[in-house]
Amino acid sequence: RLQPSTRGDGVSKRASLAGPPRAQAERHSAPSMRTLEIPGSKRTSFTKVYKFGGSSVASAERMHEVANIVTLFRDEAPVVVLSAMGKTTNNLIIAGEMAINCNASEVQFLEPLMTINALHRETMDALNIGDATREEVESLLTELSQLLIGVSLLKDLTPRSLDSLVSFGERLSTRIFSGYLSACGVPSIQHDAFELGITTTDQFTNGDLLYDESISEVQQKLKRFVPKRDLDLRGDEGKASGGGRAQDAGLLPVVPVVTGFLGRGEKTGAITTLGR
Repeated sequence: RLQPSTRGDGVSKRASLAGPPRAQAERHSAPSMRTLEIPGSKRTSFTKVYKFGGSSVASAERMHEVANIVTLFRDEAPVVVLSAMGKTTNNLIIAGEMAINCNASEVQFLEPLMTINALHRETMDALNIGDATREEVESLLTELSQLLIGVSLLKDLTPRSLDSLVSFGERLSTRIFSGYLSACGVPSIQHDAFELGITTTDQFTNGDLLYDESISEVQQKLKRFVPKRDLDLRGDEGKASGGGRAQDAGLLPVVPVVTGFLGRGEKTGAITTLGR
């Protein structure tokens, strides 16, 4: 059970068990934010961007702490940007390098891939993530394995393929976190940055942000999630992860949870990364 804690700025964070943890994750807590009071809001636009790095979302407990922070500042209409969990990006790169030198039948047993799978599944168990989000995450994990099998068969990992490979870290973490927020009563929707409108040069592994091309599209797409009573969004019990109905929370804005580090190539339309 997570115990109450107080940060240096005096902000108190409380947690309790959300329910019995799944059998395969008995050693994990299942934290809950349902006891937290959610502030009201009269915002008509998003005003803050909160960026959390890999160490901040490295485990279920760390994600719970981040969720508390987001909840406490909900009235500022935040946009949340997340990195991959912990060392996931490093493990993805190592898995790609190892896949070049192994048989396709051995890919599923690569230690970095097994570590990635276990981390995200255990995190979902500990946070009691709903079925819709689980299905999305499992679909991504399957897609990741298939990409690594392709690398193994071709014996090549191009910069374009590498960008696609490392993108899985942020795509996984944001779906889990968005699903957790929604399950805790904070309507949220997940966005891949390359679908939200973040555009870069086509320099794979080190793309440069094209600000003018990106900003208008991002603003238009985010505008849909400012307070609106009859806004109908995807829910964790519905068709996709991390959503909720804005009217369920009055005029509170839906919290967008966006992948950091990623964009789409200006000409290729392929996934790019902004470099490390």
